[in-house]
Amino acid sequence: MRFAIAAAALTLVGTALAAEPVAQVFLSTHDVCHEGEMPRKEYKSDKMAHASATRDGCAKMKINHSKDLQTTGFSVTIQSITHPTTLDCTSVGIYANDRCVGEADVVIPWSYDEVITQSQCFSSLPFQDTKYLSVKLFCQDEPTGRDGDEDATTIADLAKAKAAQAKADGMADSD
Repeated sequence: MRFAIAAAALTLVGTALAAEPVAQVFLSTHDVCHEGEMPRKEYKSDKMAHASATRDGCAKMKINHSKDLQTTGFSVTIQSITHPTTLDCTSVGIYANDRCVGEADVVIPWSYDEVITQSQCFSSLPFQDTKYLSVKLFCQDEPTGRDGDEDATTIADLAKAKAAQAKADGMADSD
């Protein structure tokens, strides 16, 4: 009897978790990977960290720093675990702290039809003073309008706009 009750409770918990967006986020450290480049597959597995990202939680992971922060880059591989992730979530926020405090330092968008996404390299400089970073899914609670609503603004659109602005700001600083 106790086993049947425990099994039923675990089934209900598993069903509830399956309905929530979850994605595995793998952070790779590259010795040479400049911002905007696609990573080469030369990174070592001992330089990879991973965490399960959710919409409502904040997952932290330990990062490995190279000796030369000017040439070190990070890349992220995102793998959707549950179906709502690909439907409702449009990006992963990466924070230079272990609690998802403030605005995300890096936002990695992905398309709703992708189960696995590989990011371009991004600089490790924002993360140089921390041993941990944290990740969180950016999702929408309301329907995204992907079924023909041309006026719908998604979080991915906002993330792309933020990335474009940051890139433009970086170019303006180099002049």
